Amino acid sequence: MNDVEGSSPCRCCRSNVRFDTKSLDLLVRDPAWVLDHQDEFWGLRAQQLTVRWGQGVSRPIDRETWREQVVALASLSQAERDNHAIARSFREIEGRKQAFDAKAIPHICSFLPPDVDLAVQVDFTAFIPSRAFAIEDIVMNVASPYWQQNADNIISCLIHEVGHVGHSQCRMLGGDDGLPEGDYGKLLYGLQGEGFSDYVAYQARDEFPAPGEVDFRLYEDKAEVRRQFDVYNEVLATVGSMPTDALAQLIWERCITGKRAFYIAGMHCCHTIVEQAGREALTQTLIDGPLSFVSLYNSLVSADWTIRLPREIALGSKVTSHSK
Repeated sequence: MNDVEGSSPCRCCRSNVRFDTKSLDLLVRDPAWVLDHQDEFWGLRAQQLTVRWGQGVSRPIDRETWREQVVALASLSQAERDNHAIARSFREIEGRKQAFDAKAIPHICSFLPPDVDLAVQVDFTAFIPSRAFAIEDIVMNVASPYWQQNADNIISCLIHEVGHVGHSQCRMLGGDDGLPEGDYGKLLYGLQGEGFSDYVAYQARDEFPAPGEVDFRLYEDKAEVRRQFDVYNEVLATVGSMPTDALAQLIWERCITGKRAFYIAGMHCCHTIVEQAGREALTQTLIDGPLSFVSLYNSLVSADWTIRLPREIALGSKVTSHSK
C-alpha cells in the first residue's frame, strides 16, 4: 500500500468522506416505525438514491421483499437487533473510520492528481438489491450476503466506491479524448472506471484485506483474466448488431454481474499501464479519458491482448455508436 509522499497532505488527502446512518439507524432502532411509515422512510437519501439506481440499471426495487426483511428484523427484541450482523458490521466500520481517513484516503489519492477532492457522503442502509453503488453519494448495503458478515469486505468495497469518486473528478479536469457517444463510450467508460476502482482497492489489501472479494480471487487467476478479457472484447464486437435494450442486458450480465469483465479486464489494463508506463501514466489517462486509457494500454501489449476497437474509434474520431 502506498501513501502520498510529502510533509504536508495534499488537498485530496484532506478529503472529507462523511458517514450518514439515518436509514440504518431507523431500521435497527425502530423497524416498526419504518413499516408504519414506508413512504416516509423511502424519502430518505439512501432510499431515494436506491430508487434512482434501480431506474438507471432497469432493475425496479422490490418493495415487498424489502418489507419482508424489515418485518423479520422487527420481530427481534432491541437487544437482538443491536447484536444483529448489520449493527455489528456497522459498529466495526465506524470504529475504523479514523484508520480509513488516515490510510485509505491517502492510498486512493496516490493514484490521483493532488487537487482532486474526494469529498462524498456515504449513506448506510440495508435490504436493498445492490450491495453498493455511487450516484452522487455512495450507498452501502450492510445487509448484503456478499459481505459474509465481515466488515473487512465492506471497507474494501468502500475504497472501490471512493475510487469511483476520484475517477469522476478526474474526468471533470480533462478534455475531450475523442470518446465516442453511445454504446462504445459506455463500454470504454465502464472498463476504465470499474477497473481503476477495483485496482485501487486491490492494491490496498495489505492494510485493508477483503477475504471474500470475488473480483480479487478472479484477478489472481491468470486464466480467468484471459477469459474475462475475451468476454469484454466479445461484448464490444456486438455494438451496432443488436437492439439497445438487448445490448444493455448483455453488458449487465457479462460485464457487471454474472461475468465481471469491466472489473477483471479493467484491473488487468491498470496493472499493465502501471507496470510498463508508471503510475503517473495511469493517472494521466484518468484525466484524458477512457479512450486514452485503452489506447495507452493497447500500445503496451501484444496484438492478442489488445482491446479490439473499430479503427475509426482507435484513431480518436468522434463517432456515434448507438445500437439499433
